[in-house]
Amino acid sequence: MKIAVIVDHDVDLLNGASRQSRQFVDWLVGHGHEVHLIFPAPRRRRESPKAGLRIYSVPSFSVPSYREYRIPLPPLAPALWLRRWKIDLVHAETMNPTLLLLGYWMVRRSGKPMFNVLTTNLPYYAPILLPRDNAARKLVFRVGKAMMNAISNRIDGTFILSEGMRERLTRDFYAIDQDKVFPLIRPMDPAGFAARNEPSDIGERLAIRRGCRLVTLSRLCQTKNVDFLVRAFAHRIYPKNPSLHLIVAGEGPLEESLRGLSAGLGCPNVHFPGRVPFGAVPAFLGEADFFLCASLSEAFGNIVCEAKYAGVPVIALDDKGGVRAQIIDRRTGFLVSPADEEEFGRRFFELFDDPGLQQEIRRQAREDVLVNHSPDKIYANLLAIYDRAARGEKPDGREISRTYSYDRSFIGSGISPDRRQS
Repeated sequence: MKIAVIVDHDVDLLNGASRQSRQFVDWLVGHGHEVHLIFPAPRRRRESPKAGLRIYSVPSFSVPSYREYRIPLPPLAPALWLRRWKIDLVHAETMNPTLLLLGYWMVRRSGKPMFNVLTTNLPYYAPILLPRDNAARKLVFRVGKAMMNAISNRIDGTFILSEGMRERLTRDFYAIDQDKVFPLIRPMDPAGFAARNEPSDIGERLAIRRGCRLVTLSRLCQTKNVDFLVRAFAHRIYPKNPSLHLIVAGEGPLEESLRGLSAGLGCPNVHFPGRVPFGAVPAFLGEADFFLCASLSEAFGNIVCEAKYAGVPVIALDDKGGVRAQIIDRRTGFLVSPADEEEFGRRFFELFDDPGLQQEIRRQAREDVLVNHSPDKIYANLLAIYDRAARGEKPDGREISRTYSYDRSFIGSGISPDRRQS
């Protein structure tokens, strides 16, 4: 197939959405498909790094309040609008209405289908991108939502990465037709994970012994809610067991304020080692004893999936979205609700004090990734949906829901290596 892939982020970034987009493009090209990749970049790009892949950059400008995101300006790319696209389908991963409009224009001119993937929990990110509650923000939201709803209800479907996003997409924030919203599971590639084999010595460098390493890893920004973890650790975990340490890995605009918060709480066992190189993330997770996640903004949550695969028990707040989809409480991790420090501490020690449960969670969490997040299975099923749509068949929501429903039949029982790969 000839597929146009439109994304609203620079695919060379190392955040979760960018890595997933790049993995999908590489899989498509590796399986003989032709890809036209369109994305905002700091500078104009037209190179084709490999056969079967053409790259087109969209003019954009950076957002001071969230430096990793660039606002794309498709109207400033006339060549993309005037081009006669020889494609079979448009696959978009964007909540940017102008990029969606570009995709819609492409399919109107070509007569081909278009699908979009909701990769961002926009109600959380929108106030950060537009922090001032003024007339300009109200206008952008009003116009943006209207365009988003209009285009989404005219294309063939919008995929969500967790059922928790459905109401936000169809009722709470947007108003997209329920019948055009379908589930999609994000993949986690074990081979790619294993290939990232740089060492990590953070635990040893900080002189924290095994059994006492509580870690979190994210961009240190408002949406990741890391301040909750620092407070919960200082108030509810460290006082009960001073041998425990919280390692807050990552960098971002809130790093200094989080350091100040930790110092102000008088807790010496919170550490900020900075950025973990992408290639060293598996080793960093492998040397951890528990992974803590307080984000309430995840459409999926790649790092949670990676922690599960690495064999680190996850204790996370219930985000009603991507994290909830991945964590079955007391089976593949611990899911804590409500977002209460005392409850978080109580649930942490419930797991900490039960080594047998820790081991069972490690086993079942890893099985969950192997059974449900296979890239080949997920992408092959998606291309089958796309192939039928390109031949004029209307997407069958019930069939797609069956295709992308989690198989948790192994929970509480053994599963053979042969069945894992099926």
